[in-house]
Amino acid sequence: MKKKNSENKWIFEKNGDIFLKVHVIPNVKKISDNQRFLVSENGIEIRLQAVPKGGQANRELIEVLAKKLGVKKRDIEIIKGEKARTKILRIRNIDITTIQKVLGL
Repeated sequence: MKKKNSENKWIFEKNGDIFLKVHVIPNVKKISDNQRFLVSENGIEIRLQAVPKGGQANRELIEVLAKKLGVKKRDIEIIKGEKARTKILRIRNIDITTIQKVLGL
């Protein structure tokens, strides 16, 4: 059963920005389109091919999420967890309803 927006701990809106909790799984060899973004109890799991060295996985995370949401890469910022697998992202220039629809929340 999907949680409603008010119950989601991993997505909320503040001052027009959306904050999204994601859990990154880097260094995945093969990723199909329907397996890249998965909803779990801990947030959105995002599978990446990049290794978590030198910011490669972070760059791929921003790139694939921006493409999926239809926003510019500069509209997505990692505000917490830059060196961790669990991250909090700030997303601008998109509404929470669109994110929920695109990511299947």
